[in-house]
Amino acid sequence: MDNTQGKVVLLTGANGFIGSHLLVELKKLYPQWKIKTISRKPVKGVEAWLSFEDFKNSAIPAGFFSDVAQVVHLAAVAHKKTGYELRELEDVNVAYLEKLLSFLENPPTEKIIFLSSFAVSLLEKNILLDTFAYAEAKKRAEQALHSFGKKRANSFEIVVLRPPMVYGKGAPGNFATLVKFLALPIPLPFKSFRSPRTSIHVKNLTSAIRCVLESPVQKGISTFEISDPWRESLYQFLSDLKNVISGKAKLIAFPPAFLALLLRVVKKEGLYEKLALETHIDNSLFLSRYSWTPPIRFEERFNDLREPRNP
Repeated sequence: MDNTQGKVVLLTGANGFIGSHLLVELKKLYPQWKIKTISRKPVKGVEAWLSFEDFKNSAIPAGFFSDVAQVVHLAAVAHKKTGYELRELEDVNVAYLEKLLSFLENPPTEKIIFLSSFAVSLLEKNILLDTFAYAEAKKRAEQALHSFGKKRANSFEIVVLRPPMVYGKGAPGNFATLVKFLALPIPLPFKSFRSPRTSIHVKNLTSAIRCVLESPVQKGISTFEISDPWRESLYQFLSDLKNVISGKAKLIAFPPAFLALLLRVVKKEGLYEKLALETHIDNSLFLSRYSWTPPIRFEERFNDLREPRNP
C-alpha cells in the first residue's frame, strides 16, 4: 500500500479496547487516510460514523460503503459478567459479520482483516475450555469468511488473526480480573503454575494489524496465530505484573491437583484447565509474509500500568 494515498478504512468496534488503540494509531500515523467506523457509541475524529443499531436495522446512509478499500472487523462479544449469552454471541460474532460482508462484495474493497481468537485453534485441537461457546461462534465467523472468499474466486485479500489473551492498560476480561486480585492483600494459589504460555500486548497486536493494512494486496484467505514473541509461565506473568502495580497479593504454592478438585466441587473446573494450559504460538508464518517488528519488548510489557512518578 502506498501510504501517501488517502485510503478509506472501515473499522468496527472502534470503542472497544483494541479498536480504540488502533484508531489512535491510525489517526496519528496516517492522517491522509479516511477512517469510517461502525460502533455502539459515537466515535470522535473520524470522517464517518454509523451506529451499530442503525447498521443492524439497515438504516445505512447511501454511499457509506461505496468507497471502503480496507476493513478491520474487531467488533465482538467476548467478556460478559453474567457469562456468555448464546443469542448475543451469534448476533454479534457471526450475523454481524455476515451482514457486513454483503456490503463488501464489489470494488474498491480489496482487503478484509478479521480478529478471531486463539480459542478457535484450541477448539480445532479438541481442547475445550469454558470459552467453548465463544470459540464456536468465532469458528462460524471464520467459515463465513471462507465461504465469502470462495464464492468470489478469492478476489479479495482476507486475513484472519487469532491472538491469545490481549493485555495492557484498560484490558477487560481475564486480565482486568487478574489486576484486581493482585491488588488485594490475599493469597493467590498460582505459584505452582509454571507451564509456558502465550499472550499479546495490545500495542503488539495493533502493530500487526497495521502491518497487514500497509502491505500490498495478496488475494486469497490466510489465517495466522499471532502473539508476543516470547512465552512465560502464569506465575512469572503474575509476579512481574504484581511488582509493577505494587500489588499486595501473595502468590503461594498450592498443589495443582487439590486446586483442580476444589474448582471441580464449585463447578469451575474449566478455570483450572485454562490456568494450567500450556500454549505455544509460532509467529513464523506471519513474519514470513509481513515485516512485523513488535514495538513492545518483554521488559516493557507492563510499562503502561506503572503509576506516574511525582516530579
